[in-house]
Amino acid sequence: MKTFAEIKNDTQIQKINNEYENHIDGFLLPRGGKRAFTFVCSIDKEPDGYEWEHVSVWIFKEYKKTPTWEEMCAVKKIFWYDDEEVHQIHPSEKEYFRGFRKVPNVLHLWRPVGGWKR
Repeated sequence: MKTFAEIKNDTQIQKINNEYENHIDGFLLPRGGKRAFTFVCSIDKEPDGYEWEHVSVWIFKEYKKTPTWEEMCAVKKIFWYDDEEVHQIHPSEKEYFRGFRKVPNVLHLWRPVGGWKR
C-alpha cells in the first residue's frame, strides 16, 4: 500500500475528513471519472496480530448503486502500487457487513500487510 502521505498527495483525493495513525477518510474523484466516492483507508489489526490494508468505498450520495469494476480498479490504483495484488472478498453471509455507517452498497478492497503469502 502507498503511504498515507502519498495517498493524500494524489490529486484524485479531493478532501481528507479525518486522519489518525492507521486511518484516513474523505472524498475522491478518480481521473476521468464522473462520480465521486467516499472512502475509508485503514490498517486493521486482528486480535492475533495479523494486519490488513483495507479500503472501503461507496458512491457519494448515490446509495442505491454500487461502484463498477472499472471504478474499483481506479480506486485500487490510488491506494496501492501497480504490482500489488489486492482482493475484493465475498465473505459468508453470516459475516456480511451491512454498510459502513449504515450506508448500503459499500465495497471493500483488502491486502495483508506485506502482501499475500505464496
